[in-house]
Amino acid sequence: MKKIFLFIFIATITFSAQSQCSDVLIDSAMTRIGEATYMNAFRILMKKGKKNKIPVANFKIQMNKGNIYRFIVAEALENKEVLIASLADDYNKYGESYDKFEQINYRGFDFKCTKTGYYYLSAYFKDGEEGCGVIIMSLLQVQNKYLN
Repeated sequence: MKKIFLFIFIATITFSAQSQCSDVLIDSAMTRIGEATYMNAFRILMKKGKKNKIPVANFKIQMNKGNIYRFIVAEALENKEVLIASLADDYNKYGESYDKFEQINYRGFDFKCTKTGYYYLSAYFKDGEEGCGVIIMSLLQVQNKYLN
């Protein structure tokens, strides 16, 4: 009976810690979207990767031509490394929140969509470290079809 109680207690604490991590981070990221309109939050919880195999979270999103989208990244303070978000389609990479050459964490990026379709939002922690974070997708500007 004690083992069952201990298991339930540990599972509850683990679930609570994961949801608090994401909820707090969503609130933190929401303060940085500016004049954009919130669309979606992508929660990231990663375990430490193995050598030469960095764990990556992938999300398929649909975007419309002419719209400008903003992606904001927030990670927990206890993380050892930064959360990196990257946007691509089947052929090209369009944006990333971290500049590997300059070692600068921009904590987000804007993207003007030039083609309606599906895109892939990927997230991983630098050097394959473990951690939790969130990516907020928001709509910065909508293309008005009737003005063109």
